Amino acid sequence: MSLSFALFAWTFGPVGGEHHICCLPCGHIYDMSSIQKWLQHRRNSNKIIQSLEAKSTALESKDNDWRKKEAEWHKREASLHLQVEKLTQEPRRWNSFIEH
Repeated sequence: MSLSFALFAWTFGPVGGEHHICCLPCGHIYDMSSIQKWLQHRRNSNKIIQSLEAKSTALESKDNDWRKKEAEWHKREASLHLQVEKLTQEPRRWNSFIEH
């Protein structure tokens, strides 16, 4: 397994300084601040991914709602076209009835 979070040079300062060397269970040795930064980055990345997944799900739901509405509008449009066709043919029927 490869861990890519050791980005900072180790500095040895006074005891209790900023960098503490830490050995991970896999045997790799890193300074503690690098591990903490990597873990924070992972937490933030997971939050961003979860947020994007939630937004994607919400958009898919809205898209499905719009598709249903669009289908309803098409049905309504077809119904209105039929009504217009019937109404435009009705005067012709009356004219032919009157003429006979």
